[in-house]
Amino acid sequence: MEEQTATLSSAFLEMLKEIVANDQKQQQDGFVNVAPIAFWTKIFAKYFLHVNNPHHDDMLFYVRKPEDSDMQTEVEVYRRESNKSPGLGDPNYDWTETLYLNLILQQLEYTLSCAICTKYTNSKQDVIVHKKVSKQVYASPSRHSMDEKGKGAELCYPNIFFTIDSFDEIWNDLYLDADRIVCVEIVATDKTKKFGSVIFLGSVTHSALLDVYNKRTHNSNKWTQVMTLGLGKIPNNVEFVRMKGPNGKGYAEMAVRKCEKDEIESINSAQCTCGVSGASTSAVCPKHPLSSAKSDPSLYAAPSTDRNHDDRPQKSKFFKESMLKKLAKQKNMTDVTQSLPTSPTTEHVTSDALKTHLTYVTLPWHAIILDVLQSFEKPRSARRPVLCKFTNRR
Repeated sequence: MEEQTATLSSAFLEMLKEIVANDQKQQQDGFVNVAPIAFWTKIFAKYFLHVNNPHHDDMLFYVRKPEDSDMQTEVEVYRRESNKSPGLGDPNYDWTETLYLNLILQQLEYTLSCAICTKYTNSKQDVIVHKKVSKQVYASPSRHSMDEKGKGAELCYPNIFFTIDSFDEIWNDLYLDADRIVCVEIVATDKTKKFGSVIFLGSVTHSALLDVYNKRTHNSNKWTQVMTLGLGKIPNNVEFVRMKGPNGKGYAEMAVRKCEKDEIESINSAQCTCGVSGASTSAVCPKHPLSSAKSDPSLYAAPSTDRNHDDRPQKSKFFKESMLKKLAKQKNMTDVTQSLPTSPTTEHVTSDALKTHLTYVTLPWHAIILDVLQSFEKPRSARRPVLCKFTNRR
C-alpha cells in the first residue's frame, strides 16, 4: 500500500516537472508561445488515461469548449475504458483545462481548517489560535445550495467548490466573540504529504460579521412584526454570509447566527479540566496550550452585505501554461510562518457572540493551479500554512 502511494506521489511530481519544463521552453525571446495540443494530450494520456492503478479514479473529466461565447463551459464525465469518451486531440475539447481539472479532482488531497483567533497584541501580523477544527474536503466542479437542503446540484465550473455538507455539526463549538477573528485555510497536498500548497487563506473580524448579521435580521424582524401584529415570536435567524477571499480570489460562505442566552450561560459556567473556571477571562490553563501564528494582514476582507449576491461562475478564459506562469510571477506571495505555542485564556463569551458554521469555499480552477505550480517551482517563496502543520519535504 505504501509503495503504491509513493509511486502515485512520484508520478504526480514528475507530471508537475514536465509541465513547468514545457512552460519554460515555450517562453523564448520575451514572446509567449501557445503550447501545442499534442503536449497536453500526451501528458493527459500518460498520467491519467493509460494509468492502470487501483488507487486511481475510474472516472475522467473532459472540458468541452462552448459553441458560443455566451454559453457556459461544459464538463463531461466518462469511465476510463469507455468507448464514448472523446478521442485524444479532439478540437471540441480544451485539453489544457481537461488535464488541470483531473489534476485538481484526482491527484490532490485537501485539508480545510477553520479557527477562532485573536490578533496578538505585540504585533499586527501575529494571531493567537484559540480553537481550531480541521477536516478533509473534496474538490468538485458542481455545487448545491446550502440554505436550501435537497436542491439538486448544478455545474459551477470553472469554479471549484469545497463543500462541508455537515457544517452544522463539524463547526458546532466555534464561537466568534468581540475582538476575535475567524480564519479559514485550505492546504492541497499529494498522496504522501511530501508536497503541499496553501490555496486559500483568509479571515474576517467579528465586528464585520456582526454588522452584516444585524442589518439582515433587522429587516427580517421588522417584517415579522408587521405580519404577526407584534405578537409573534421572532426566530433567531441563521444568515448565510459570503466573504471574498484574499485579493479577491474566490470566496467562502458561513452560516451565522447569534448565540442563545442558555448557550452563553453554559459556556461561561463550564469548568476546565484543570479546575480553572471558564468565567474568568484572566485565568490561564497550563494544560491546554494553543498555537500562535503569523498571518498576512491583507487577508482581512469584509463580507458581502448583498443577500442576492450573484455567485455564478465567471465565463472560462483560455488559460495556457505560459499565461499561468506570467500571472504567478506577478502574484504577491507573502511568507507566513508558524511560531511557538502559547497559552490562551479560558473560554468566555459575551451577548454578541456568534456561532459560525463554514459551509463551503470556492476558487476558480486556474487560481488553484497557480498556487500549486508556484509552490512546486519556488517552494521557498510560496505561502506557508498557518493553521495546518506542513512543510514541503520533496
